[in-house]
Amino acid sequence: MAPGKLSEPAKRYHRLTPQQASGCLLAHALRLPAKTDLPAQADLPALSWPKGQRLSADHCQALIARGVEQVAVIRPDPGDLGEDEAVQRLLPGLTHPSLEWRSAPGGRLNAHARHRGLLLVNAAAVHRLNQHSEALGLATLAPERLVEAGTLIASLKVVPFVVPAAVIDTARAGLENDTRPANEGQHSPLLRVAAFVPRPIALIQTQLAQTKASVLDKTEAVMRQRLSRLDCHVLACQRLPHQHEALCEALADCQTPLVLLMGASAVCDRGDLIPSVIEAVGGQIEHFGMPVDPGNLLVLARRARPGQSDQRLIILPGCARSPQDNGTDIVLQRELSQAPLDGAFLMSLGVGGLLKESAERGQAREP
Repeated sequence: MAPGKLSEPAKRYHRLTPQQASGCLLAHALRLPAKTDLPAQADLPALSWPKGQRLSADHCQALIARGVEQVAVIRPDPGDLGEDEAVQRLLPGLTHPSLEWRSAPGGRLNAHARHRGLLLVNAAAVHRLNQHSEALGLATLAPERLVEAGTLIASLKVVPFVVPAAVIDTARAGLENDTRPANEGQHSPLLRVAAFVPRPIALIQTQLAQTKASVLDKTEAVMRQRLSRLDCHVLACQRLPHQHEALCEALADCQTPLVLLMGASAVCDRGDLIPSVIEAVGGQIEHFGMPVDPGNLLVLARRARPGQSDQRLIILPGCARSPQDNGTDIVLQRELSQAPLDGAFLMSLGVGGLLKESAERGQAREP
């Protein structure tokens, strides 16, 4: 969908006499009191019509009988669609099995999550839809948010009472183009809720002589709680000396699909102890660091496993010891919902990536 508006929208607002207004839509709600003092004719009851009411010949006669000289209306042009019909035409480009779209009054469709999971938004496609015409407005919750079943996650509104059919048809074509699979096996819907997929997880913590057992205990408890919110559980926990040989042996034996590594000290370089151990056992460091604070020092890695899917390894930043939301939560939500997770995604997190300060971090942002 090409960005920008098709053309300057025509103005359809008019003030017309009741004799001219048949077939038009009320621009504003209209309420008129009853008339009981009319000579030689029956009393006229009160009128209450909502905005958007299409005026029939009978409506117009009722206005004339009450002495109304002008009424504010929207007069459709040939080829215009009403707001409800217009929004329904866009529905085929919005659907996804994880969403339930419900019609609402006033040219609106609301999307609700069918199940619990991570909200994923094709932001570029949303922007293009909204930039296509001022007649269309799609609002969503912030992406990367954990939502429950039934949560309202998006609302699409046709803004005016009527809109040219051409605007809606080109918008629908643009939606279909934006959400068409880029190649076989890939699909980028406008919105979807990715369910969390339980899997075995190992948590390996390294320790120095001065590391307190209470710190390791708390870290394990916090990680269990964090993962339980994502419908997953730690299968195995290990505590090892912060040494190359011990960690090599543990990783060589570990076959869980996801391994979380919490070092006794934060990783400062790709050549630091834990990244070098991952490489020593055949793994690959995919990305070091991300523009999320707290969470800057997280490391993504991967290791091939013959005859099985690759093993994901994540070196956790020190803030992962805190139950407070941090970059760890963003990454785990992404990994456990099987949404794409790579260096490019991590580097896209800078806008909005400055999170609340964590008391557990080793060095504050500001002295």
